[in-house]
Amino acid sequence: MEKVISVKKINLDKQNPRHGRLSSELEIIDFMIENEQIKNLAKDIVAKKGLNPFDNIGVIPDPSQPDTYFVAEGNRRICSLKLLLNPEKANNEKNINFFANLAEEIDPPITELKTIVFDSRESVNQWIKQRHVGQQNGIGVKDWDARQSSRFDGRSSPNALSDKLLEYAAKRQILLKEQVKKIAITTITRFLNNTHFRKTIGIQEKKDLIIWSPQNEFDPIIKRFLHDVLDSSKKDVSSRSNAETIEDYADNLIRMKIAPATRLAKSDHINLEDFVYDSPDDNPYQAQKNISPNSAPFSPDESQNSTTDHETLQTPLNTSGNTPQVDPEDVEEPIFADDNQNKESTTQASSSKSDHQADISPSPLKPRNNQNPRDRKYIIPSSFKAKIRDKTLKRIFDELTEIEAGRHTFATSYLMRAFIENLFAIYLKKKTGNAPEQLHKKIDQTAKRLVNDGKFKDQDVKYLRIMLTSDHPHSANSLGYVIHGGAIPTKDSMLALWDSLEKIIETVLKEIK
Repeated sequence: MEKVISVKKINLDKQNPRHGRLSSELEIIDFMIENEQIKNLAKDIVAKKGLNPFDNIGVIPDPSQPDTYFVAEGNRRICSLKLLLNPEKANNEKNINFFANLAEEIDPPITELKTIVFDSRESVNQWIKQRHVGQQNGIGVKDWDARQSSRFDGRSSPNALSDKLLEYAAKRQILLKEQVKKIAITTITRFLNNTHFRKTIGIQEKKDLIIWSPQNEFDPIIKRFLHDVLDSSKKDVSSRSNAETIEDYADNLIRMKIAPATRLAKSDHINLEDFVYDSPDDNPYQAQKNISPNSAPFSPDESQNSTTDHETLQTPLNTSGNTPQVDPEDVEEPIFADDNQNKESTTQASSSKSDHQADISPSPLKPRNNQNPRDRKYIIPSSFKAKIRDKTLKRIFDELTEIEAGRHTFATSYLMRAFIENLFAIYLKKKTGNAPEQLHKKIDQTAKRLVNDGKFKDQDVKYLRIMLTSDHPHSANSLGYVIHGGAIPTKDSMLALWDSLEKIIETVLKEIK
């Protein structure tokens, strides 16, 4: 029967299976604090101002003390409440203070509870067993698995995107239902949390299953990835894979030409939670001919003659077809680079870039000295002069002054990255005697050194800081993405990079003379 009972009249069970037979309440409390995470439970009770209403407290009349009961179910909860009502029962001064401080946060204190009263241990044992002795072929409490927990938590779950991807794979018959049950969702989440990997497979965001490629290009790479996760022999695809291993795996997908090759216009990005079909034939996005004209494959040669102001914000990943005509409403605000290095607006614009813009997509530039940078034939302006002693660095610099950026965008991008990396390495070795191997670390250490040496103020090297963000078009990750063929650079993108770094490059070159 149900009965409201004062907490003071409920004794802890001296024969509870958690601790075996103990002789006193203080012994039980001591054991509970040290072994059963009572402090965390008490904090949760205070935070939620009560116990879980789904869980009843079960009690049995205590024959040794009239008008009192001992706990049959809920020993940890009753222990927590007793300590909140009387912190002096804790086993040492530190814990006494802990519970005393907690007790001040709950007002009014919990002094009585609704309980279920049983006649004897025998009458309650069947229910305790059902609750505490495992799943018992479905009779006992069955915990949620990672996917079920993810569905409950929704977007706040770290596995939310993985769960959506698996549901999509099941409905598209990319995986059998039995395979979905077996697959390790935590491995999928580890890979999807990596920006470079998400860009490679064509997923735009961390939480929503939105893709920037046609589904007939997205499905094959997802099939390959999910089957690799299922394959225990694939040591590079596991829950222990680190960032370097994940990015190497992504680069291999690019080299094997499994990665999506067409980038849709922003208005044509596909939310796969809205577009799920029982078979590939049902999908209107499957055929390239059915994709909006704004999403047609991109030709870099034709792009040089396009007059659309926003053309360079489109970064498709193949080189056939017609130039896309992009509606300005589909394009986000551009980043401007001018002689006033790294204005606050530049920082804000670049830091707000979403994952799908993390490739080498250029930004229309605010005219520099009233001259449109796209009118410049070469990356390095003819007015820029430098004396370079290092033979390799000089060779790269000379080629950058001679190669036409509009005709040789890949070569320009490779040389620009090589120039920055070599320049910063030489600078750091001269200043510190050593330079890290990774480009992003070279950028970071160069920025810090220039500020520490008084060459620039912190705000003057903001663009170097921006290059450290993984999703910026000129980040070390994005430049590497181009080298592996994952995106097509453009003339304007490389001009923007040089113009943003010119003063820093000029200073560093003087420092290494």
